[in-house]
Amino acid sequence: MLEHLGLSYIRGTNGTSNGIVPMLRVFNDTARYVDQGGGKRKGAFAVYLEPWHADIFEFLEL
Repeated sequence: MLEHLGLSYIRGTNGTSNGIVPMLRVFNDTARYVDQGGGKRKGAFAVYLEPWHADIFEFLEL
């Protein structure tokens, strides 16, 4: 059962979702790249995920 987490079927494309974690890795890389002028303030994102979400355990490992 757990091996199917994040692999939701996408109707109309016959594909599956990779889940939220790969996209969060992109956001993290973006935040590390972006700052507010000369390194004065680092970029940041806040992400909240409901505890019932299928990807919660992988999310907590980030």
